[in-house]
Amino acid sequence: MTTYSFKNAGKKASDININEKIDAISLPPLGIKTPLQVSDDGESSLFNMHFEYSELIHDNLKNMLLTNNGERLGRYDYGASLRELTFELINSQNFESLIMNRIRKTVDKYMPFVDLESFTSEKIDIGGEYSGSSSLVKVVIRVEYNVPQIRIIKKSLELVLYVGG
Repeated sequence: MTTYSFKNAGKKASDININEKIDAISLPPLGIKTPLQVSDDGESSLFNMHFEYSELIHDNLKNMLLTNNGERLGRYDYGASLRELTFELINSQNFESLIMNRIRKTVDKYMPFVDLESFTSEKIDIGGEYSGSSSLVKVVIRVEYNVPQIRIIKKSLELVLYVGG
């Protein structure tokens, strides 16, 4: 039988100096920042990391919406597959509603804590700027969202897709 003494564990309240300075409280990392970058901030280990939930959610939401179905191993339906829509249906009358439906479906399934607020899209013809033709179009999609559980209100996300052909 082994006996342990509580006097050997921890510190007594009288031993703690409440006047000691605390330089900084180091928060644990929550996830890797994308695009991947070798750490330069002194807090992360190998790659730069997220330390705030709002930044992590923003980054994950952007990556999820830019992912096409079939790109994520083990989750064939992960992502909104927006790039395939831009190539097929950019001149369609219901282009914006198709994009909105894909974004809504993906967010509802994989990030249900995110409340989508508003959506805008803009088509910018940049073909003449690079190739001398008008066949290159930049589609800018802006999504405004809320995460009420952690008090993120009216945060916006901008996705840029290029359409050629």
